[in-house]
Amino acid sequence: MTTDGLPTDNRGVFLELMRLRPKYRLIAGILCLVAGVVCTVALWERGVIWGAAICFLVFGLILTGSGLLGMKSEKRQREFLASVRRRKGEILQVMINTRKQGRNPIRYLNEQGIHDPELRTALLDEMNARLKGES
Repeated sequence: MTTDGLPTDNRGVFLELMRLRPKYRLIAGILCLVAGVVCTVALWERGVIWGAAICFLVFGLILTGSGLLGMKSEKRQREFLASVRRRKGEILQVMINTRKQGRNPIRYLNEQGIHDPELRTALLDEMNARLKGES
């Protein structure tokens, strides 16, 4: 970073667009596709398709695909978190039993596919609070 807070490296517009949330990547991809089609139609009468039109089309396809896949992944993650919330009591009880047996409850979380650090921390904190309450 420079002293004025601006990044020193130039990543380019495409890489910055890839950092957007999936919904906005999808919108940017559709806009790029439309821009590519408009450029192609505008240049078609001249018998040329310039690099900008092809670039817009390729970037648009990549951004649209990435946005769709990202939205699908986010939906899957939301469903998984809802599932964990529904089973929270059961998960905590198994974690407590595991700890009482002298084993590591993190392994149980790994087996359940719970890899989110914030979720793990919340579950471990609640498990520790319940264990202290029993003592």
